[in-house]
Amino acid sequence: MKRSGFTLIELLVVIAIIAILAAILFPVFAQAKAAAKKTTCISSVKQLSLGVILYTNDYEDYYMQRLVGTNTSGTEHWVDLIQPYVKNKQIVQCPDYKAPANRNPLLTYYGYATNTHIVTAIPDPNFSATSYVDPAGTAFMADGSLGDFYARPNRRSRIAFANSSNTSPDNVPCADQRSRHGSASGTKQNEGGSTVGYGDGHAKFHNASYILTTLGIHPEGPRPGDPLFFEGRAGTYCVGGPTIGP
Repeated sequence: MKRSGFTLIELLVVIAIIAILAAILFPVFAQAKAAAKKTTCISSVKQLSLGVILYTNDYEDYYMQRLVGTNTSGTEHWVDLIQPYVKNKQIVQCPDYKAPANRNPLLTYYGYATNTHIVTAIPDPNFSATSYVDPAGTAFMADGSLGDFYARPNRRSRIAFANSSNTSPDNVPCADQRSRHGSASGTKQNEGGSTVGYGDGHAKFHNASYILTTLGIHPEGPRPGDPLFFEGRAGTYCVGGPTIGP
């Protein structure tokens, strides 16, 4: 007698094979998707960095200044000032960006931060592109929980853990911090991090540990061991975390 269809055992075997293949392939697809998003962010940061360089070329090598706090709306921020140069509003927000709960909802259209030692706040003097000690070793912009960051330890957390629930991740318990890419926290610093754009226009990804302890931020002291590397201050980067700095 000719048999038609599959037996129950055969169907169960097929289902089991599909389940095994799915368990193998789904994490691979997820990793590929995450890698694509990271690549997109690196490209965006590079374009934004080059836009800022074009801006300085038109303003005698001087950078724009910050008129108000970076969580205050009602005025133009740096991402608005460089739009004539980049002509692309889509690149001001990384695909992995998650706005902190206390971020001004009128400013969640962008998810990157600039170095406050470079984009200075009025009435501080303008910073000039000719004043860098090492532009290729100094972070100008990065993924950020807020629109600015500093060299001091607690302000480094804004870019190390840019997807945290608070605009100041140093006010969050170490285990609850979240990086923009990957799954880094104050207790797992090597499992993720942020995209960083440098003063010379290049961009790259760094894990949270590197950002907290090695990334050059202060333009007059960008190398570990320099007196201004941590802005001359010690501090913590999360609630319950260790003190770092001089």
